Amino acid sequence: MAQGRYDLSQIGATMEQTPPVDLTHLGAVPVMENAMPQGGMQPNQFNPGFFEKLAPNILAGLAQMGHSLINAPSNIAQYAASKGAISPETAQAIPRQQDYDYAAMLKLPNTTSDQIVQSLTKNAPAMAIPALRGAGLLPALSRIGGQAAWGGLTNDNPAQGAGEFGGMQALFEALTPLAKPVAWAAEAINPQKYAGKIAEQIRNYAQAGYKEAQPYYKPAEEYFGNNITVDPKKYLGFEKDDLQYFKAPAKKAYNDFVAEPTLGNLHDLQSKMGMQPELGGWRQGIKDKIASYLHYQDPEALASYQKGSDIMRDKYYPYTANDILENITQYEKPITKYNPNTLAKGLSNAPIVQQSEKALTPLDHPLVGLAESLQNRMNRAKMYQYGVPAALGAMTGHLIEPGLGGLFGAGTGAAFGKFGEPQLLGLAQNPEMLKILETLNRGLQGAGSQAVGYHMYNQ
Repeated sequence: MAQGRYDLSQIGATMEQTPPVDLTHLGAVPVMENAMPQGGMQPNQFNPGFFEKLAPNILAGLAQMGHSLINAPSNIAQYAASKGAISPETAQAIPRQQDYDYAAMLKLPNTTSDQIVQSLTKNAPAMAIPALRGAGLLPALSRIGGQAAWGGLTNDNPAQGAGEFGGMQALFEALTPLAKPVAWAAEAINPQKYAGKIAEQIRNYAQAGYKEAQPYYKPAEEYFGNNITVDPKKYLGFEKDDLQYFKAPAKKAYNDFVAEPTLGNLHDLQSKMGMQPELGGWRQGIKDKIASYLHYQDPEALASYQKGSDIMRDKYYPYTANDILENITQYEKPITKYNPNTLAKGLSNAPIVQQSEKALTPLDHPLVGLAESLQNRMNRAKMYQYGVPAALGAMTGHLIEPGLGGLFGAGTGAAFGKFGEPQLLGLAQNPEMLKILETLNRGLQGAGSQAVGYHMYNQ
């Protein structure tokens, strides 16, 4: 052996020749020969991971669902027999599938996570029941009944299953209306729904006026295809700079008449100009040209045409006096919500409303009444927005520090009304936020049904 090195051969030989020590008298358990697999324990051999067990757990849950539905008639019959509704012999005559331990059959350890996955799978249809939308009593009862039916069909004790599943859904249905006070407060301060009703009335009034006027144009329509001039630009008499005041519809109608100077296109031009009150003088000149032409062609058609024009003047054009009102009248679907500030601006800028404000007595026109109604509601909303927070702040401040505390609290409350409430209203009335809350509500209802299902799955 070279110096400085250790010879370990004897140690090895000694270890091989040393007999095993008997420790059984100390309570030790002998190690089984070849207990450890060759190469050591393989990963997940005895403790498979979640995703490795996912498919078998889903399969076990589906099998349990099918098993429960197959045995539903038997379970219901046995429950009825226990209450004396039918005889035990009748209940026993209904076929029944024997119970199986599906988790054991699939060699699952059946841990808590396994049971959760199996329960979620078994009661997956119950998650879809809260998606039945609709407000009111009947939709709520349909959701409660659906959950109760599912619970009764998928549990050995139908009454208990129906009671727990239906009861959980009923609890959520009872809690849902608690959010309504927030919506009521938001509407009181920012009356979008009320403004929507006003906008819908504007749209209906305008459409009704338009429909009422159309039959009076019928006699004149016989002449709408007639050309009435060979020099349309000179005939109209507009300067080039005048056209800058025409909005897109009036400008298109002008170009159509220049391209094809018929009476029908001239009528369309004056009609589109009627939607711009600022073009009133020019429009009257065009109406005079139409009247002059019809006077020589058919005086009776002229009288009817003028009657239709009067109806449009009083019952249609006031509702299209600016872009805001025109957009409302052109809206095709019913209007349920509208920005009250935008609508108030459109109404206040309508010429007939401005004329009414300057008159000694208000003008008798529906648009004037609608403008006044909206303004009254918005004044009340301002009182709620500033007055209520200021009053509450003053009371709180006065309780803390009489006098100056009340003044400080009132100022703080008013500031909150001006800067804080609009932000909260934006969230409370935001359509996207409401959709998220509605989805969250249905998700919580589905989670509630799954919680009940897991509880009964482990009974």
